[in-house]
Amino acid sequence: MMSIRPLFSKIFSGALVALVAFTLMKPTVARAQATEAQYIKDEVVAGAWLKPSHRPLFQKFYGDRGYAAVWTSNGQLTQRAIELRAAVLRVVPAHGLKMKDYWTPQIESFFRPNFDVRAWLAAEMALSKVFIDVSIGLNIGRINPQTIATDIKFTQRTFTDWPELQNAANGGGIAATWDRLAPQHEGYKRLQIALSRLVETERAGGFKPIYSTKKTLQIGTNDPIVKAIKRRAQAMGYLVSSIDNAYDAELARIIADIQEWNLAAPTGKLAPNDSASWEYFSVSSVRRIQQTELSMEKYRWLPRELEARHIFVNLATQRLKLQDAGNSLDTVREMKTINGRPTRKTPSMRDETRHVVLNPTWGVPPRIFAEDKLTHIRELLSKGGYPAFDSWMTANRYTVMDETLTSIIQSNTIDWMNLDPSAPRGFFIVQQPGYMNALGRAKVMLGNPWMIYMHDTNERDLFSTAANRARSSGCIRLERPIAMVEYL
Repeated sequence: MMSIRPLFSKIFSGALVALVAFTLMKPTVARAQATEAQYIKDEVVAGAWLKPSHRPLFQKFYGDRGYAAVWTSNGQLTQRAIELRAAVLRVVPAHGLKMKDYWTPQIESFFRPNFDVRAWLAAEMALSKVFIDVSIGLNIGRINPQTIATDIKFTQRTFTDWPELQNAANGGGIAATWDRLAPQHEGYKRLQIALSRLVETERAGGFKPIYSTKKTLQIGTNDPIVKAIKRRAQAMGYLVSSIDNAYDAELARIIADIQEWNLAAPTGKLAPNDSASWEYFSVSSVRRIQQTELSMEKYRWLPRELEARHIFVNLATQRLKLQDAGNSLDTVREMKTINGRPTRKTPSMRDETRHVVLNPTWGVPPRIFAEDKLTHIRELLSKGGYPAFDSWMTANRYTVMDETLTSIIQSNTIDWMNLDPSAPRGFFIVQQPGYMNALGRAKVMLGNPWMIYMHDTNERDLFSTAANRARSSGCIRLERPIAMVEYL
């Protein structure tokens, strides 16, 4: 009698004819030699179908239930299998996942009226893979964040909600379970709404990119491109009273809002050189859907539910939100931030704060010293010698300290012109406390090893004059740091 394993190797390589081309044990014979649970256990423990990465997941799922079948019984699909199919069709696209990554034509073939009872184990394994993959993908994400970029410091979490899966498998509601396993954050739910609207728009014909004009669009402009912009704004959720060629005050307010959220000056006008605003419009509906789906994936790198008290810094919009039901300070609920510049990005991460520092000193970090300060020092010495250098040090309240930060080193004893910036220096340039200290009057310490924290700044005017505030060397500068310190 033939082993079951060749059947799996054929079915899941795409040859559906293998369902009938191989002879699997008949149900009566199977029951005589082993139970369904034993067949499942054999396949999960040592079968050829599962990839090594999936085997521990299947062992956990089926081991917790004594290797009892979920989706089949006596060689036929159960009601739970039908429920799983319906849940996949509803939940997977609603959460920005791709149906083709989970539900294949081979799997759909199991639901035909002439289901071959000899394929019951293949169906059981395939449907469990869908169930497990969707559950884990919704909960911790499909992409390992550490494989994407060096500035992403999230560590992929381990899936732990196995009791939820068993409850759903035993009749607890698959779709509802998946909705609970997905992120419960406000931002994620907003993205779900946006995705639903975009998908409806795409089904109705979608929208194409709108590119910059050679003239400035403003109140009083009458141009066919204005109608296209109004339609786009409406598709993105803005209330537009009239879809026509007239650039009116309503559209100006909409454009100002779009500009502010896209880090452009909120003028309400669309100038040819307003690249940030035009970038918003130069995206098709298909591309906007992809961007939304990617943003939803990023939320899955966070815990399913954030702590009751937390600070969320959105690096893209350069804004901070503080969540705490017991907070009575309006000044800290939301504020602008200054984040890392493109060459020194603020890392995406999750951290914790336990203390703050008032009137901090600032030790110039090695990278800033090598890339910024040393170059400036050499220019000063080349043009004005040590008098110019000493004047700069005094004006900025800089002191050269040894590496233990206990002793002052005379600056003229260091060969600044021939110093190797990549070699250990044995000293630090330290800025003394003060209103114009680079860290300002306060800093909120974090626990990461990359010297990233939140602090005040000596460039306070950037919060009101700069639309794009990606200006720091990685730390997060706060618009109202003293209020934040007071709250903490």
